[in-house]
Amino acid sequence: TIFKDIPTLLKGLKLPPPRNPYFQIHRFEDALDSQLNETAIFRSNTYVMTMITEDEAHYKIGLRNYEMTKGSLYFPGPKHLRYY
Repeated sequence: TIFKDIPTLLKGLKLPPPRNPYFQIHRFEDALDSQLNETAIFRSNTYVMTMITEDEAHYKIGLRNYEMTKGSLYFPGPKHLRYY
């Protein structure tokens, strides 16, 4: 799947719609009911920045696996193949 913009990315990840179609900021814990435990592999034409402040997350970007722990910052650019 390729998500062309922020609204379609959030919809595809089953997160609440953005307040602005060009910029979105939210806490994942504010959307726990809509989150997936694991996504299908996807691409997005957006920049994403995620900061892990508690617990951990597992990401795959391209062919590499990453374990994000407390204090990690995740910042992929557009078109990276990824899932979490």
